[in-house]
Amino acid sequence: MNLTAMLFDLRRTNASNWLRTGSAAAIVLLTTPTVLLAQSAATTTPTPSILQTIQTKPPASKVGWIEGILRKDMANGGFSWGSAAHMRIYKEENVVEMWLKKGAKYEKFKDFKICKWSGKLGPKLQEGDEQSPEGVYSVTRKQLLSRTKNHRAVNLDFPNAYDTQNGRTGSYLQIHGGCGSVGCYAMTDRGIEEIYRILDASFEGGQKRVSTHIFPFHLTDEKLTAKRTHKSFDFWSMLKPIYASFMETQTLPGVRVCGTRYVTPGDTANPPEKCVPTWQVPTSSKIKTKAKSRTASSQSRKSIAKRKPVAPKIIVKCNLRLPSCKRWVANQRKKLARRGVRTAGIRQGGESYVRKGSASSSAVTRPGRTVRSIARDRRRRALRQ
Repeated sequence: MNLTAMLFDLRRTNASNWLRTGSAAAIVLLTTPTVLLAQSAATTTPTPSILQTIQTKPPASKVGWIEGILRKDMANGGFSWGSAAHMRIYKEENVVEMWLKKGAKYEKFKDFKICKWSGKLGPKLQEGDEQSPEGVYSVTRKQLLSRTKNHRAVNLDFPNAYDTQNGRTGSYLQIHGGCGSVGCYAMTDRGIEEIYRILDASFEGGQKRVSTHIFPFHLTDEKLTAKRTHKSFDFWSMLKPIYASFMETQTLPGVRVCGTRYVTPGDTANPPEKCVPTWQVPTSSKIKTKAKSRTASSQSRKSIAKRKPVAPKIIVKCNLRLPSCKRWVANQRKKLARRGVRTAGIRQGGESYVRKGSASSSAVTRPGRTVRSIARDRRRRALRQ
């Protein structure tokens, strides 16, 4: 019986034979495509050369969409992925310039808009002045911070050798995401993501340190003359040869710190002081720092020895209006008394399990995450992909 006759015969069969006939028809319907596919596969068997091509084809590498855009832009500009990088920051223009090495010289690849930097024009002098730094810094792979509260960050290694020799203090000076700054350069999440990917690729390509030059503005003769009455004019005049050397040759000058000033190889003056790279802290300052830390630690030990032991307090996380909480506190006091420990009272040590000022046993509802924070985390996860 063929398939068509079997299907039409279902109407004429009784209830007892309907199940058997229908099952046979279903089996035929299910097996027919398989048989046809097997026959077609047998007639169109691929040749050994095609099979070899399919097996040897390498799998496509997974590249995130941010990295894909950067790779395409680099290819269009004639740069290769993983080229040596150099960053130049200009405060007044609110821009971070990314330069990549092409051959023996550097060429500008892209400008990144600074969302916010804090303070005024001029270098950072001390901790807490909320000034964004200026000078010559370097970035190593250890200074790339992949996950911070500002999405990603690049530590500027402040203070460098010059800052240390001149007694300047500060910490956690970064180029990071977001748009809030307290002494840092905020680039938005998208901007810092691209900067992070470029620097990471440069380190993958073999670069050890990425030189980062931070200027108040383009140090041309006209602009410096206009700012001659500024209190930082002498400092900017010292940075002028560093700026001019790169703009003329498009190669990085070997900047060193000699005593308390920056010195370039083209400087005619022969400094008598010992010169070190900008990223290397002088030995004398290290010795002074260690001596100060030892003195401070010895004084702190003496002060700790003079102090009298403070009696601990019982940390309570329940509502003291409830009888059960009072019983728990009494039991804790008894346990500590058996060990010979005297207590100095009670301290609320966290969120109460019940609402304050109420004898109800309902749990406290902690405030959940806002819609804005959830959307921000979703954006950052998408950027990291």
